[in-house]
Amino acid sequence: MTLGILLGLAMAMLRAFRFRLLNGLIVAFVDVFRTLPQLVVMVFAYFGLPYAGITISAFAAAVLGLALVLAAFAEEAFWAAITAIPRGQWEAARSTGLSFGQALASVVMPQAVRIAIPLLTNRTIAITKGTALASVISVPEILDKAQSAMSISANASPLIVGLGLFVAVLYSFHLRFLNPLLIIWVDALRAFPVLVLLVLVFYGLPFVGINLPQFAAAVLALALNSGGYYGEIFRAGIEAVPRGQTEAARSTGLSAWQAAFSVVLPQAVRHVLAPLAGNTLELIKTTSIATAVALPELLRSARVAQETTYNPTPLTAAALIYFLLLWPLTRLVARLERKMVASR
Repeated sequence: MTLGILLGLAMAMLRAFRFRLLNGLIVAFVDVFRTLPQLVVMVFAYFGLPYAGITISAFAAAVLGLALVLAAFAEEAFWAAITAIPRGQWEAARSTGLSFGQALASVVMPQAVRIAIPLLTNRTIAITKGTALASVISVPEILDKAQSAMSISANASPLIVGLGLFVAVLYSFHLRFLNPLLIIWVDALRAFPVLVLLVLVFYGLPFVGINLPQFAAAVLALALNSGGYYGEIFRAGIEAVPRGQTEAARSTGLSAWQAAFSVVLPQAVRHVLAPLAGNTLELIKTTSIATAVALPELLRSARVAQETTYNPTPLTAAALIYFLLLWPLTRLVARLERKMVASR
């Protein structure tokens, strides 16, 4: 976390000097590492770099992979915050005799950091949970230990968005006995790393007589985890719509459900387009964790091919495919986030 945030902060400050070549390199770095799944970066660092003569430990590969991904998100958050600072702040600081660098460090950045904190908080939590991915490259972290002990002792996006929307609408009715249960469900499942949920679903449920195929286990784990995130996003959007909108809709004869879906939700979705797009991007990238249960998805196929050919070309090709598929969505998310920060 420390390495990623500091690297992102440094890149954002360097970007403020607007050196054309340097800015191009920073934008390219951000686009690549915001687009690639954390697990792909980690696997590439551990299994791919040795072909270039760079061999690092599994722990270093995990730290490097997570730090680079967080740095890309942190740079975008800090840069969006910097661009949100009114131009008059810069001009006032320069008029006192401060250099551009001094104005940036002493006047602009203290305000920008405060603006960026909400964006960075969720991303930092996600990176913390991402440490569970290190078990894939045999780092002896908590999930790896738990899997070892267990073995000794014995597409899904539309579904997930729909689940989150259903949870948010239920919560908006403020049912006394239902809302605490929804909060507990959302908080509990958001706290679990997706890989931990996948391992519990695939390897744990058979102990109670429930055997799911790999694809179903992956979909269920993603739905349980991401459904909570979507639920919170939609709930925030619904609560941002003035109460008078619902009352006006009900006064025309609409039922509570009709008012929610026809009047409130269209406005709520516009309020939360940036986090919705960002969460969807993360959900698509998270499908790479299905390699942990031997589901033949893109990363799994690349690793099998790499072990067969003894060269990094398959891993490179997989990373390139991820980038080409997800880069347009990454750019859209970055634009929406900057608009959201600028509107505050």
